[in-house]
Amino acid sequence: MKMPILVTIFLAAQMAWTESPGSILMVVTSHDRIDEETRTGLWLEEFAVPYALFREAGYAVTVASPLGGKAPIDPRSHEGHSAG
Repeated sequence: MKMPILVTIFLAAQMAWTESPGSILMVVTSHDRIDEETRTGLWLEEFAVPYALFREAGYAVTVASPLGGKAPIDPRSHEGHSAG
């Protein structure tokens, strides 16, 4: 399982500044289409794995998107495709 680089860097920085868990802001996409025929969005595993790890470690996690509201989920992430 790959953890997105930005999230990994943020977690490492957070751990360096404090000995106890704090808060994490995860910013996710609002983009739902590549073109008229191709849907896209958040890759479910790339979000869910770090989110679960952060919560298990005691962090308060806030999820936000540039446009607000629900983030679109890439339909291929439900179909067993690999993100890589």
